[in-house]
Amino acid sequence: MSQKEIIYLSFGSFSNHISTHFWNQQQSYFTYDQSDLASGSTSRDTPHDANDDDEPLIDHDVSFQAGQTLSGQDTYSPRAVLFETQHEFGALSRLSALYDSFGAHENVALDSLQSWGAEAQVIAAERTRTSVYQHRLELEDQGVDPGSSDDDDVDPIDGSTVLAPGVPRQRKTKRPHRFWSDYARTPFHAKSLVSVGGELMAPMPGSYNAAASPADADGRTRFETFSQGSRHFTELEAQHEVLDTNIRWFAEDADQLQGLQYTLNTSDAFGGLGTTYLKHLLDEYPKLAHFVFAAAWGSTVSTPDDDAEHAAWANRLARLRRMNELQALVACMEAGTLVVPLSVPRWDGAQVGSDWRRGIGRVDLGDMHHAAALVSAHLETATLGTRLKARSETLGSLAARLNWRRDTKLVHLGGVLPLAYPSSSASAIDPVDALLQSYGYGDARTRNARGAPVESASELAKRGSEAVRASWLDLSLPSTGAKATQLQRTLTHPYAHTAVLRNTHLDSARLGLGMLDALLTHSPAPFAHGVYVPLSYNLPSSFPNLFSALDGSYASVRRPETVPVVSSLMTTPSSVLRFKQARETVREALHGHLPLQAYGLDAEDARDALKETRELVEGWIDAYSVDNGGGDASGDDEAMGTDEEYEVDQKDDQDGLDWDL
Repeated sequence: MSQKEIIYLSFGSFSNHISTHFWNQQQSYFTYDQSDLASGSTSRDTPHDANDDDEPLIDHDVSFQAGQTLSGQDTYSPRAVLFETQHEFGALSRLSALYDSFGAHENVALDSLQSWGAEAQVIAAERTRTSVYQHRLELEDQGVDPGSSDDDDVDPIDGSTVLAPGVPRQRKTKRPHRFWSDYARTPFHAKSLVSVGGELMAPMPGSYNAAASPADADGRTRFETFSQGSRHFTELEAQHEVLDTNIRWFAEDADQLQGLQYTLNTSDAFGGLGTTYLKHLLDEYPKLAHFVFAAAWGSTVSTPDDDAEHAAWANRLARLRRMNELQALVACMEAGTLVVPLSVPRWDGAQVGSDWRRGIGRVDLGDMHHAAALVSAHLETATLGTRLKARSETLGSLAARLNWRRDTKLVHLGGVLPLAYPSSSASAIDPVDALLQSYGYGDARTRNARGAPVESASELAKRGSEAVRASWLDLSLPSTGAKATQLQRTLTHPYAHTAVLRNTHLDSARLGLGMLDALLTHSPAPFAHGVYVPLSYNLPSSFPNLFSALDGSYASVRRPETVPVVSSLMTTPSSVLRFKQARETVREALHGHLPLQAYGLDAEDARDALKETRELVEGWIDAYSVDNGGGDASGDDEAMGTDEEYEVDQKDDQDGLDWDL
């Protein structure tokens, strides 16, 4: 029996935003009739042009499991476990009414008090209101057209402010979605939702819904450091036994697991919590693939001291994020089968493709709803091969190909959304037709084009692949420190490359396959693998309209129903930039003038642990510093040898100062 099911684990707000878009996309693949709707699904999930006679391309059993609600109703729910602070669930408790055994009109607490026969004071937190989008979905369920909201959340473009010639400033949305549950279209099983810390736990300061300044603190414990998350694992298991009650419950329902796919925040305490679960699940399921998407959110750049109070607050958060991301990276590299770091690109930052903003000119990269949509589209597309009915790919085979050297666990996620196909000024024609046209035969349009060069299919595909490279967005590059010249090696010198191109229009299949082959030209055989899927990326109403005209004008366009996408996973020498950033964080903590507690390190052996981390990071830098030809791909002249490191450590220990006090 071939491997099939995947269990999805998500830790933290940004990861859950990514997962929400992922599950909304999975829900959009269902093509059932109105008369045969699965429980928890509605007519809004059925594409209007769905052909029920066609064999579905997606194997829904990979990501969904059949079951029953508490009232005995059949349902189909995601094989997912989402970890979140209580506040960040928003109104999800009311949205997931499938597994609520009590009616909406019943109040269990008040009913139980009636039997007591005495006065009681009920103290309850204010309930989160259902979002405007969920009200829109309710109207859709009732058959009412709520109208388009494409332009409701985007400020008008200001063409007077530009970053570069032809590139306007980044647009800002009104951010109508505070929580990821505000636009969730997929109902989750009760065992899929795990509250971390209860009402007394709050997100890390500076996060999406957390306090923006110390003055806004409300007395709740902030879930902000890696070590805090690691310690909370013990408390969570003691209270709820999540490993046995939730995760193992999904595993036992599966026939033949492919593996586990993790999406976890690395900038806050969820990095510590998620990697601790990763280590325990690796011990529990050592033969399965553990595929980790490590998502960072928030600035890690220190700010000038112009505003002393604001700068101290912002720099503290940036310092904690840098250390959290370092510790999460090391933990993921030690336990994960493959690790894909995810960073939201800066609008004014360097990228692999200089034209990467083309087509997504309305995106607000500071809004989790927008940024997660962009990340999730590429994540979902790049892993699509593991969920196809006619799949030849599993998480295990994907990991074996990408990490064939056994020392390149770190993988880059990237691609182009939307994918623009090149148009030929002179289409390739049959040689006999070309001969007849040279003598004046054929239609007038063809005769007028006589003498124009005929572009072959391979030339057109090559030109299309060059346009893809020019628009390539790498979501795994560090948010700072990357130079344009260093990024060219991402696509031209990969160790291994797996790409997925998806487009429903079969008349473009030949050109798409040619573009895919040309894109993989630089990858060494047999570690280049391309998949063409005749299924475009669906854009449900929950997906933000971040699209703009493809002509470079950044003009607004109406949101299409589907878009072609190309996404890929690759191991590349560019990963050395990520490890150099990690090395700089270690160097800053060990040789700076701040105590290690300022970085969230409160263990007695924190300094020794950092020195061990430095050795691991240097080893990874060495592994990614050799290109396919055996040469040095890093251009790194700053690495220290073992003797130099020993001398520096001795100087630190003998300077007469104890910075850990």
